[in-house]
Amino acid sequence: MDLVRSGRRFLHRSSVVTVALFLPLLTADAGGPRGDRADVAAAGAAAPSAARDLSKGETSTDTVHRALGILNYVLGDYPIAVGPEGEILNDLEYREQIVLLERVHDILTEAGPEPRALDMRDPRLDPLRQSLHELRELVTQARPPELVIPRVRGLRDDLVSSFDLQLAPRALPSVARGRTLYRAACATCHGPVGRTQTALAEQLDPRPTDLLSRHLDQTLSPYQTFNVVTYGVEGTAMPAFVALTEAERWDLAFYVMAMRQRAAPRKSDTHVDVPLRVLARSTDADLARWLADRGVPAERRAAEVARLRRQPHLSNSD
Repeated sequence: MDLVRSGRRFLHRSSVVTVALFLPLLTADAGGPRGDRADVAAAGAAAPSAARDLSKGETSTDTVHRALGILNYVLGDYPIAVGPEGEILNDLEYREQIVLLERVHDILTEAGPEPRALDMRDPRLDPLRQSLHELRELVTQARPPELVIPRVRGLRDDLVSSFDLQLAPRALPSVARGRTLYRAACATCHGPVGRTQTALAEQLDPRPTDLLSRHLDQTLSPYQTFNVVTYGVEGTAMPAFVALTEAERWDLAFYVMAMRQRAAPRKSDTHVDVPLRVLARSTDADLARWLADRGVPAERRAAEVARLRRQPHLSNSD
């Protein structure tokens, strides 16, 4: 089983919905919010495409970000695949976890066929490979999530620290600009509010994900959205958004998170100073826990999460 054969299945997964966040909508000839993208959206959705081919221009940072994105998928999916006693809950999901970690292995070693942006002699890779080896052993044995998930988080965090990865935008994203991008390039498939109730969505197999689904609270963050939009997903119809600048991709990512708050309270009586780096890498569930750790009462957290998503701002520590 490889990523090409299993890729279409990825788009059905409950937590790896970021794979299907934006079906093929943009091409390299598209303009940004600077121009009209309606024809680009129609053309992109009509033709299959693949993940961004970075083999000629990928940097070592790009390579590590791709590995990081895959590990984020495993974080969300492994508890769906394997139960608390190590029982396999979904065989296809479980096999996909093995495939995903195999892909990380290919990225961090010389096993993969594509050219390498990473220097395979880089000493920073040695402990990462060892951690990945131990993680793959646990997953191959279908060990319980309580043993596997901390290892995935540890490897993910080690990747970030070892390569000093940037998981937040360089400047405050614009939700308003993200809205313009979404309406021009994404609404054809995902609908004006993200419910995928469109004629084109009806024709797509698999159907684009409902972006307002509450199960995304646990799995979707601005960074994860940015990662998928930037690099695409191999073996699926999800391309890289090569027409968008880095800032535009962050605008779009932050708008998707704001759009998901449509049903949330419109007013928050709590105003917490949250660093942009925390907003960027946190799911809504992560953000609620972050607020809880700072004493925000449970009954006020949903409204404050909604405010932070709708009106992101620079904190005193940014």
